[in-house]
Amino acid sequence: MWETVCIDLIGPYTIGKGKKEAILHCLTMIDPATGWFEIKEVDGKGSDEIANQFEMNWLNRYPWPSQVVMVLDNPELLLAQVGGAPLAALEIADADLQKVRREFLAVLSDLNADHLAAAAKWEKLEKPELARLFSYLHTWVCDLIVVRATGAAQFHPDQLRGLEAIGKHANLPRLFRYESELRQQRRSIMHPLNARLLLEQLLLSYRQAVQ
Repeated sequence: MWETVCIDLIGPYTIGKGKKEAILHCLTMIDPATGWFEIKEVDGKGSDEIANQFEMNWLNRYPWPSQVVMVLDNPELLLAQVGGAPLAALEIADADLQKVRREFLAVLSDLNADHLAAAAKWEKLEKPELARLFSYLHTWVCDLIVVRATGAAQFHPDQLRGLEAIGKHANLPRLFRYESELRQQRRSIMHPLNARLLLEQLLLSYRQAVQ
């Protein structure tokens, strides 16, 4: 609680009509652990203005956070990854988390990748991060199905080329069965007896499902 605050700029929004028309820019500040948020109108998007408003409306009123996450890069992609949930999108905006995502999806998009080595690489992740990898796998498989049907990716639109390459050769009924198996495994992902063994099992079963 109060460890992280996520800030973002939203707008411009047009308010009113005619002579009463105004352009509105806002700074949003959210504690993702509690959902507590503040919204403050700002005169511009300059760093000095944002810093001053953040200090006056958050730092002077609440405990100082240990981390400030700025959600300014590609918010549409972040929202897509979490099915459109804003607070969840703020939570995954961290650059290190996004790096892990890209590396994990690179493994999924390469059927010749060494899945055992990948499992060893991520075996020391904490349970929340391990659950996030599972979520990436599940949403990737969902996207494989959707891409086959519509040509568009719902969760990972930035990975469309890789999804198309895998999806065009995958057996659709097998993908549906595998997606159903993943949904059944979701509850047990937070209580793995052996993280490396779990990752090996997930990645090997994924390879069998898409080949």
